[in-house]
Amino acid sequence: MRHSIHLLLLLLILLPLAAAGQQEPTAADETLNRVLKHLESGELDPAIGALEEALAQGEEDPRVSQTLGALYLEADRPADAVAILTPMADSPDAEPAVLYNAGRATARVGDLDKAKGYLERSLAMTPVSPAARELGFVRLRQGNLIDAYLLLRPWSRLHPEDTGAQLAATSCAVALGRASDAQDALITLPLDLPTANILRGRVGLLNEDGWGALAVIQPLSENPPEGLEAQVLSVLAESYLLVGQPESALEALEAAAGTDPDLVRLLSRAQVAMGQHEAALQTLRPVAENLRSSIGPDSPDSDRILAAEVAADYGQMLSQAGRSSEALPSLEYATAVYPSNAEAWEWLSGALAAEGRNEESQRALGVSQVLRGTDPDGAALSLGTLANDPTGARLRWAMHLSSSGNREEALNVVRQEEILAPGDPRPMILEARLLSELGRLQQALEVTEATVRLAPDIADSYYMRGVVRLDIGLSGPAEEDLRKTIAMAPQHTAAMNDLAVLLMAKDENEEAKLLLEQVLILQPDDPIAAKNLAALSGSATD
Repeated sequence: MRHSIHLLLLLLILLPLAAAGQQEPTAADETLNRVLKHLESGELDPAIGALEEALAQGEEDPRVSQTLGALYLEADRPADAVAILTPMADSPDAEPAVLYNAGRATARVGDLDKAKGYLERSLAMTPVSPAARELGFVRLRQGNLIDAYLLLRPWSRLHPEDTGAQLAATSCAVALGRASDAQDALITLPLDLPTANILRGRVGLLNEDGWGALAVIQPLSENPPEGLEAQVLSVLAESYLLVGQPESALEALEAAAGTDPDLVRLLSRAQVAMGQHEAALQTLRPVAENLRSSIGPDSPDSDRILAAEVAADYGQMLSQAGRSSEALPSLEYATAVYPSNAEAWEWLSGALAAEGRNEESQRALGVSQVLRGTDPDGAALSLGTLANDPTGARLRWAMHLSSSGNREEALNVVRQEEILAPGDPRPMILEARLLSELGRLQQALEVTEATVRLAPDIADSYYMRGVVRLDIGLSGPAEEDLRKTIAMAPQHTAAMNDLAVLLMAKDENEEAKLLLEQVLILQPDDPIAAKNLAALSGSATD
């Protein structure tokens, strides 16, 4: 028998390590050592039999029951494992290994909520353990893509040989639009693995590389693996659309789309590309209406994202047909369910404008600009505008949440990105800003200290520490940080403005004036610099 990682870990924890000469072995010790010898010889059934016999004879040592529960799982007897492990796992003093195996067992019999609870308790006690992997799969089965990815991505980085975890993490990355993360994971997966090649095709689509996606998916489409036909067809059709061959997409989909929402959506897009606008609306309408009525806030993330994408497409088609009032419910639904879709906000803005709702249209357009990184107020933190920058996109969404008053929610998004992009200082910089805005200055200072250690060559690391130090009242250290920021980034106007204010408070007005004038050379419309320079000029006149 090949020992699994689960079994070996449990045995290391539970089986006695004899301390020679210290005490006589108990009957339980002898049973467990006999079990270990059976397992070393690949004899699972005799090992289980020995444990069952010991329990039948009244053995009360908990290690016997714990080990038997683990072996039931190895023998594919999850119901038996549940019966023996869950009473122990329900104890507030349950050990991590017991909770881990109870979580695996309850997941195997389909009780995902109970499995989640057991695995979370195990992981809290042993943070670096396979409980993270198992909990990730439970969260994935529950449809929670973000939580699953937060667990599976770090695990798969540490265990590139774990193909199952790599595939699951990559699937989450693709579903969440994180193409660069998915590409990194795909490097470790075999080139002849169909599921990996489907994901490679989807990454090509995320990167708008239709020809690359076709090169991967066309060989699979000639003889799709059983059970993967719809996924292969989806990538194939979307690739054809991306390279400007809607007739090929239409031909592939017309006979096979059926009622699959994703395939029907692609069929409608192919019809639009072929100029068949009314047919596209007729194709997509029943699917869009069904998804809107059947998908709720507790539905799996993947279903909610698909429902939002279908609604956005349907709303766009209606808007293009001059039916903006009909489009609005679909576009409002799309942006509410999947609010980080910049295109949906743009289409909503257009539909609102067509209905004369100009103020709401401008708000929707502003959200779209934040998500794309083109908003004029987002320049204080360098988040980038690259399409293939999932961390930048998520941080821009966090900034929008913060500006809307949802700072705690924004903080949660930022901390998720710290887990997913551990070498990127931008999440930490934004976390410090949010903590400072929330008045949690000591926490903000600790985050900025960690940021400077992580990224000592990034000017914004020192700038944010300077801002937090200034908020705390540490004007001397704050001035040092702001000056260092300007030395590293001579056009950092935010640092110039803050340093000018600090100098004004010290009556060092000449240098403050020079800084503010420099800001206005770089950014003539900067209202803060203009106001402070006017104040300095007024005081000089007086």
